[in-house]
Amino acid sequence: MKNKLVFAGVVLVLFMMGVAAGSVAYSAIYLASWVNRNILNEWLPYALVLFFAALTIITAYFTYRFIRQCRMLELPKLKESEILPMTIVVPALNEERTIVPCVESLLAADYPREKLEVIIAHEVPPRCTDSTPALAARLAEKYSIVKAVPNCDGHRGTKAGAINNCLKDASGAIVGIYDADNVVSPDALLRASAQFSRNEDLAC
Repeated sequence: MKNKLVFAGVVLVLFMMGVAAGSVAYSAIYLASWVNRNILNEWLPYALVLFFAALTIITAYFTYRFIRQCRMLELPKLKESEILPMTIVVPALNEERTIVPCVESLLAADYPREKLEVIIAHEVPPRCTDSTPALAARLAEKYSIVKAVPNCDGHRGTKAGAINNCLKDASGAIVGIYDADNVVSPDALLRASAQFSRNEDLAC
């Protein structure tokens, strides 16, 4: 709310500055010599109309962007039936410090547990040199909606290979990829799901 008020205040100040600048310019020009005044009386009204029209268009544009941004900030309101099943793939290589907070942030997101699935697509030794595989297996044991899929096929050692290797295990209507060194905002999954629920033509 504070950011919205600040933005609205900035737009208002810019508009007032434009009006003030136009008024000052008009006053300064109008006090010019009598010869110039006759010329200005003929052309100045048109110039002022163009100036204020441009100022109005610019202000309207930023106001539109502001309103659109505010709507994007609002949490989408979806019916339970509109929330699509989602699979989040977390590719992981040497992520022992971050994999647990990452997965647990996904599980703590504002999303129905029965419609969420998390797949940890982790590398294996010798490519992986830390305890990421063990942590992934522990998370899979602890949470029923978490799977640990080792990247053991011909694409071993690549992020794309790890992701492709576990797509056959993904059951969600939406498949997302989330880096293991981040934690997700609680409403991020719901926002992403809403885009697909409200637009049947959206594929990616």
